[in-house]
Amino acid sequence: MLTGYLVGYAAFRALFNQSPVMNAAGGILGLVIGMLVETFVLFHFEAKEESVDLVFRGSYTYVEGFIDSPIWRPK
Repeated sequence: MLTGYLVGYAAFRALFNQSPVMNAAGGILGLVIGMLVETFVLFHFEAKEESVDLVFRGSYTYVEGFIDSPIWRPK
C-alpha cells in the first residue's frame, strides 16, 4: 500500500506540475489501487492453497479430460 501511495504521488506530481491537491489525490488513488492489488493477490494464493490442500487430503481424484487437459473431480 505504501508503494502504491508513493507511485501515485510521484506520477501525479510529474503530471500536474507539483500541485499539492493533485499530488495528494494521486497518492490516495495509488493507495486504493495498492489495496485492490493486495486483495486480489491474497484471494489468488488462498484459492491455490485450498485446491492443493483438497488434493493432498484425497478429496479429489485426477481424471484425464477429453481435450488432453486434466480434470479434477470429487470422489
